Amino acid sequence: MGKAAATTKTTTAAQGELARLIDSSAKSAARTQLIGSLLGTGWQLAVAVFVPLLLGMWLDRRFDSQPGFTLGLFVVGVALASYVIYREYQSIQHSSRNTSNPTKPKKGRS
Repeated sequence: MGKAAATTKTTTAAQGELARLIDSSAKSAARTQLIGSLLGTGWQLAVAVFVPLLLGMWLDRRFDSQPGFTLGLFVVGVALASYVIYREYQSIQHSSRNTSNPTKPKKGRS
C-alpha cells in the first residue's frame, strides 16, 4: 500500500504542476495576443489620422485653399481613429467574455 499512496501523491503533485503550467502558458499567450493587437491598433490609428492629414495638406497646396482640406480631412481622420478604437474595444470585450464564461451546455434535449 505504501507504493500506491506514494504513486497517488506523485500523480496529484504532477497534475497540480501541469495545471499551473497550463494556466501560466494561457496567461502568457493572452498577454502576447493583447500586445500584438494593441501594436496593430497603434499602426491603424497612425494611418487613420496621418493619411487624411497629409492628403489635406497636399490638396490645400494644390488648390491654394489653406487650411480647408487639412482641417476637414483631419476631422475625418479623428473619426476614423475613433472607429478603430471602438472596434478594438468591442473585440477585447468579446474575447474576454468568451474566456471568462466558457459556453455552458444547454439544458433540455440532447
